Amino acid sequence: MRAAEKLDIVGHVAADLRFHLAVLGLWGNDEITEAVRALRARSRLAGLWSADNHDAMIESAREHLTLLDLLRRRDAAAAKELMEHHITRAGSFWNKRSST
Repeated sequence: MRAAEKLDIVGHVAADLRFHLAVLGLWGNDEITEAVRALRARSRLAGLWSADNHDAMIESAREHLTLLDLLRRRDAAAAKELMEHHITRAGSFWNKRSST
């Protein structure tokens, strides 16, 4: 969250990757976690974030905190709904990026 608030794009991307890999790691499938790590490294997420979408970067970080809370409470339905929203929103950024 701090990196997003400071518009530290490199720090935010690194924290985002650590977060998603840690969540995937909860399921104990090291092969999938490693595959996602490799794909994310090749996708260059740093290009996804910029000063132009600073508010979205902060919202993404907030969603991570909310997801952690939902996982702690074992609220699978709400966690699933939030992740669907989170992934859809990230996809919309990729679509904007690829159309420019």
